[in-house]
Amino acid sequence: MRRSWILIAVVVVLAAVSGEAQETTGEILGFVRSSDGQPLPGAQLTVENHAVGFSRSAVSRQDGAVRFPALSPASYEVTAALDGFTSIRRRVDVTHGKTASVDLALEIGSFEGTVEVTGSVPQVDVTSTVSGLAVDSDELFDTIPVQREVTTVALLAPGTVESPRYWQQAGSTALLTPEQGFVSFNGASIGENSFQINGLNVTNFREFLGSTFIPMEFVDEVSVKSGGYQAEFGRATGGVISMVTKSGTNDFQASFSTFYEPEELQWQEPDTYVYNNQDEERHRLEINASIGGPIVRVRLFFFVFGRYADTSVTDLFYTTADIHETSNPYWGGKLDWLISPSHRLEGTYISDAVDVEMSRFDYDSEAREIGDLRSTGTRIRGGDNYILKYNGMLSDSVLLSGQAGRNHFNRTNATEGDGCPFAIDFRGDLPVLLGCWGKKGRGTDWDTRNAIRADIDWFIGKHEVRAGADYELNETYATWEYSGGIAYRYRINGDPDNDPSTYIVPFLPWDQEFIEIDDYRDGGLFDVNSSAAYLQDTWRPRSDLTVNLGLRWERYENKNSLGETFIETSEQWAPRLGVIWDPSGSGRSKLFASAGIFYLPVSSITNVLLAGAVFQDHTLNLFDGEINPDGSPSEVGDTIFQEIRDGEVPDTRETISENFKPTSQTEIILGYEQMLGSVWSVGIRGVTRWFNEIVEDYTIDQGLWNAYGVPCLDPAEVGYGGSYCYNTGWRLGNPGTNFEGWYDVDGDG
Repeated sequence: MRRSWILIAVVVVLAAVSGEAQETTGEILGFVRSSDGQPLPGAQLTVENHAVGFSRSAVSRQDGAVRFPALSPASYEVTAALDGFTSIRRRVDVTHGKTASVDLALEIGSFEGTVEVTGSVPQVDVTSTVSGLAVDSDELFDTIPVQREVTTVALLAPGTVESPRYWQQAGSTALLTPEQGFVSFNGASIGENSFQINGLNVTNFREFLGSTFIPMEFVDEVSVKSGGYQAEFGRATGGVISMVTKSGTNDFQASFSTFYEPEELQWQEPDTYVYNNQDEERHRLEINASIGGPIVRVRLFFFVFGRYADTSVTDLFYTTADIHETSNPYWGGKLDWLISPSHRLEGTYISDAVDVEMSRFDYDSEAREIGDLRSTGTRIRGGDNYILKYNGMLSDSVLLSGQAGRNHFNRTNATEGDGCPFAIDFRGDLPVLLGCWGKKGRGTDWDTRNAIRADIDWFIGKHEVRAGADYELNETYATWEYSGGIAYRYRINGDPDNDPSTYIVPFLPWDQEFIEIDDYRDGGLFDVNSSAAYLQDTWRPRSDLTVNLGLRWERYENKNSLGETFIETSEQWAPRLGVIWDPSGSGRSKLFASAGIFYLPVSSITNVLLAGAVFQDHTLNLFDGEINPDGSPSEVGDTIFQEIRDGEVPDTRETISENFKPTSQTEIILGYEQMLGSVWSVGIRGVTRWFNEIVEDYTIDQGLWNAYGVPCLDPAEVGYGGSYCYNTGWRLGNPGTNFEGWYDVDGDG
């Protein structure tokens, strides 16, 4: 452990003067040959990006190969020259995270000009086992009519599935920025993915659902990795969605666009038991503007954008209609400083702060009519994101890159009815919302990530050795209580007309009316420290064969609201292996296989739910009175059950199984890809994945009764909420594995 922290400390020192992950760049791998196919060492190769005045040169090795790493995504001209041979020039498009292989065949002769080759470079990356796609966003949206949001781009990759509509319903979860969708990769859940922007991890670490919202007006390229990725990437058992933002060039360029989606042209889903989907309404207006260009030609460039979004969404539930409206600008920009052809510094800022205004109305689902306004409120979402990156060639064989960044996400809900108690009447066929409350609860909620990483590449003969490490401090602040500070739920005990399995109190008459009163408050500041380091080698023993071998180490530490660690994992070793063979020998095909282990951290919602201070006075009372206009009871009968929690933070031993193991997954992929002509490729692959361990929350109530006879867990008496010792046995662990842990059996502390 001490050696691991020394490694992290060294990386942090490096990153203090640097900052980027190489995933934001690509590379060109050239092979210079004579017309008869023999390698030509000593040839001079030059790559040029005329848009920014960039140029870099290198000399081919003994096997004719030459590598140009750390190239920003763009179109380049590659020129090869050698005395006694005719020079050749070819255009090569570099995509971030990929290697563009190009064959340059020089003819013997004294022709002094340069032969221009207009054919496109094969698009098969013969150095990688990664499955997925990489696209230029402007080309994509000009060609294919897809919604301008990154998860809809990810859905173009094989093996992806859009999430059920529930998770994108404005009134159901509303966790993230409006308009953001969710996607599943190769059977993984929608909460197992990683999102990156210019190399910074911007994944939502509270629930792992989605990320910071990046308007597509600012996105230059999108890389989607659905599997087979190397040891550089982790914290995901699903896919990786990586974005690179646009940059200015030597020419001033501006753009303006507007998109409108009217309600009249949208298809409506069928009605369900909960939603009258056929009557829901949605419209959306988006206006974009951007400008970029030089501040100092060839050296310093800028790009800024603004996006205005006006949306309205109506969700119709059984007794309420919610209208969600936004009219917020998103904006940001980027500065690029080409210190020299070998050194680049970038700074990026993005704001996805947005207020979602909510109006809640009464709704008659049978008459399909919206009634009176109940309440109004605001969902405050998003925040500021900062990224500083550096990328530099320290020599012809050593590349240093690094990154430092911060992203903040507000998720606070506030309603006009926050002073009204949360009250629902469950005694009828459908629940009836009482009083003037707008949201179930009130409080303050935000997440902040501070991240730093550094990577170094060393090119040694036929090996590209890459190593790196990163550290994240993720902070979650959450306070919560019921609207009005208290909740009232009116119930009938086991009413057969209202699903008798829903609520049964065994010692009450079958149709006894009662009221559940809950005064509940929790919260605190919670930290999740996450560290990772990796080492990988890309070895090309032959020009048609590549072997990728890597090892990743991850560690995370979840803390309670007192700063005490209650989850810590450090033995997360994730080996990765990939083999790629190009049968054509020209970069037009590949047969590949990969195997690897991947880990998923424990999200910070676990800290909030299991490791914060909780005060609660929870009672069941007989009820035969009237209900006041605000939803409170006019009078309360005898108390038949009471649970009190004293506001203390739980003992860290009473939150997790001591034989707990983190979620991990093994993946094996076998595939083949082949170019057809110059623009089409076809491929086939087989993917198998299985979980080695799964983390879940569950109760150990029955085990406590069987082993210790805890009185309040007597099966003959248990009925309300599954246990009279509410939350007694709630733990985090691995289902299917014996539980080993702590419980205060006699209640003496």
